[in-house]
Amino acid sequence: MGFIKIKFKTNNMKKVLSSFLLLSSVLLFSCTKEKDWLEVAGNGSAPATSFGYSLAEPLSLDIIPGGSATFDTTINVFYSGSGNGAIDVNVKVDPSVVDAYNLANGTAIPVAPDNTFTIPSSFSIPAGSHVGSGDLSINIDELLNNGVQFAIGLTITDAGAQASGKSMIVLITARNAYDGLYTLTGATAHPTNPVLTGPVGPYTDVPLLTVSANAVILGIAHPWANGSGSALPGGYEPTYTIHDDNSVTVTNTAIGEHEDPTYDNHYDPATKTIYAQWMYTSTGGDRVFTDTLVYTGPR
Repeated sequence: MGFIKIKFKTNNMKKVLSSFLLLSSVLLFSCTKEKDWLEVAGNGSAPATSFGYSLAEPLSLDIIPGGSATFDTTINVFYSGSGNGAIDVNVKVDPSVVDAYNLANGTAIPVAPDNTFTIPSSFSIPAGSHVGSGDLSINIDELLNNGVQFAIGLTITDAGAQASGKSMIVLITARNAYDGLYTLTGATAHPTNPVLTGPVGPYTDVPLLTVSANAVILGIAHPWANGSGSALPGGYEPTYTIHDDNSVTVTNTAIGEHEDPTYDNHYDPATKTIYAQWMYTSTGGDRVFTDTLVYTGPR
């Protein structure tokens, strides 16, 4: 996950923190960086507008669930020069900025769909000031319905934009409400190998990673019975999908969906616990995995 390099104005911090947990050390870095830019701007530099940093330094947002449907943060623009009146800085969403970032970094981060965020097309810098701002609002559910990682490119379209800072990129990684660290216990049953049969766990700090708005994948190779020293190969990591009625289905890329219909696969929201039994068939019969995953905290 990326660090949150956000140029927050102090009066916006409470609003953001009320919805999401952010990294205080990074916020301090961001505020310090804004202070440095304002000191340069206040020294009577040639008039120009800028986001204040280059494409080599993206603004990275790691969105952690906090009870809000949207993630709201502030994007700042800066003006260098003195004695200015009020300035409107025109900003456009620019997918070519994402293309340039991907090309430079060997990545393939997709552009955020238009319906997943809003941002104003004009930022106002008050008379006599060197900084203006606009609110970036991200619809978390819409974002997760499309994926977990996206990028937004922004460009200042005014002729007076500083060349080195007229564009910026926002990298977004979102987590759903089930993402986090869990304690895994349960059992495995192998029809032909008793060493692989028996209780499992407890394994602590087991990560479940966001796949979509209501699904998470096991972030480790699924273990066989305690003492076996064995785990399933890559591709067998189960994905747990929690439905609106709190029922749970389990799939993985190797076997698709194969569950015991007599087992009560479900999620308990009161204890943040996933109960799931799943299996796959091979020589000799079904290999059965019974998982209990208890949430212990964010990862």
